[in-house]
Amino acid sequence: MRREDLLWCGLTLALVILVRGLMWGLLPPLSTGDMGRDLYAFWMVLEGQTPCRDFWWQYGPLMPLYYAFWFLLGGVHLISLQMGLDAIYVAMAFIAFWALRLFVSPPAAFLTSLAYLSFDYAWTFNHVGAIPFLLLGIFSLWKFLTTSRVPWCYLGTLAFAGVALVKINVGPPFFLAFLLCLLFFKLGWRHLL
Repeated sequence: MRREDLLWCGLTLALVILVRGLMWGLLPPLSTGDMGRDLYAFWMVLEGQTPCRDFWWQYGPLMPLYYAFWFLLGGVHLISLQMGLDAIYVAMAFIAFWALRLFVSPPAAFLTSLAYLSFDYAWTFNHVGAIPFLLLGIFSLWKFLTTSRVPWCYLGTLAFAGVALVKINVGPPFFLAFLLCLLFFKLGWRHLL
């Protein structure tokens, strides 16, 4: 890892944190449908309930646990929820920077990762949690394809398991696509990738 990469990555993280900090308290308008259901689920987990067993929850169990952690830290307030969302946005920008850095210069990766400053997943708090896992899985695949090092396959597998823990119906198809890419690589069909 070169010093220039660390400088640009640090600049990316600092800018994302600064802009998200300036937007502090500016949550999107809350809907009583999806967002109300999400907030209820996060609060129920904080109270010791288990998703799908003790209350209705059609997604994976990870995000209610994640946001219950933020409620535990900051109380059951929308600001606590925003802290959790901001941590996800920072993770997305960080992973996007390193994934793009495999192919483009640090300034280009910096500019592209800034897209997560304008990212606003305003209709549900659950689904946005899958995006850092998706980015990490894609990054792992790219690293494996460029280095042929097997540990990247393990990291990709864990990342797509994380996607399934957030949104059950999205994780398996992405994992299957990941496995097909690995199979094509192993069989020497790199031109299909």
